[in-house]
Amino acid sequence: MISAIGEQKSSEDIAKAVCDGYYAKCESKGKSATATLAVTDLTKAAKLEQALADAMNEILGTEEYRTSELRRLKFNIRSAETFGGATDNEGMSNLVDLWAMAHENGSGLPESSAWVQLEYAINDAVLYHVGGSAVSGANGLSVWFPQIYDNSEFSGYQEFSPLKGYCEALNTLFTESQESICYSDSGSVNKDGNFSVTIVPDSADSFYDIYMVNRRKDGTYCDNNIDIQTLDKRFAHCSCG
Repeated sequence: MISAIGEQKSSEDIAKAVCDGYYAKCESKGKSATATLAVTDLTKAAKLEQALADAMNEILGTEEYRTSELRRLKFNIRSAETFGGATDNEGMSNLVDLWAMAHENGSGLPESSAWVQLEYAINDAVLYHVGGSAVSGANGLSVWFPQIYDNSEFSGYQEFSPLKGYCEALNTLFTESQESICYSDSGSVNKDGNFSVTIVPDSADSFYDIYMVNRRKDGTYCDNNIDIQTLDKRFAHCSCG
């Protein structure tokens, strides 16, 4: 490969040749829309790992952080480019673009913010990347982040992941920061078959996911994972089908 692009080439030249060559081949086969590839400088990995841990702990590590800030952090990450399965039927691959994750959370923050510094660290580590029209938010690196929290999956990730600081922050985010949700009624089913329940306003900031197990009249059970993308805090009302 190196001989094909000539001698005396820089790392950036090689990275560009690899990514552009891959993307051109995808285009020739009509599969470029979802194609994405990046070349990363692994000598920058330790700095990048620390920048990610610092960014997560910028909120988690402060004494004054509120549940609402944690909820905002989670939703900002969900707004970033994700890869693989993203529904209950497909399964959750739980891979999110790292730069987009940093950008969503660092938007509007000063340059000194750890989230902004994470963006810089990613730009420094990724020598070159390409992405198709369907993955326009892809910027070269992705990281595991649970779209739906599963303790057994997270335990497995913790065991094998080299990102120990990031794992510690996730543990705080999904376990230590959880608060009880208080409901003002027991819920009801409307004429369309949708179940609705009202929570007390003080619990509104604690919402991220609701996982419900429902008992049918025949005694069998079904479950619904409710993705709370928006929540009207005036009524603190949510529903699922």
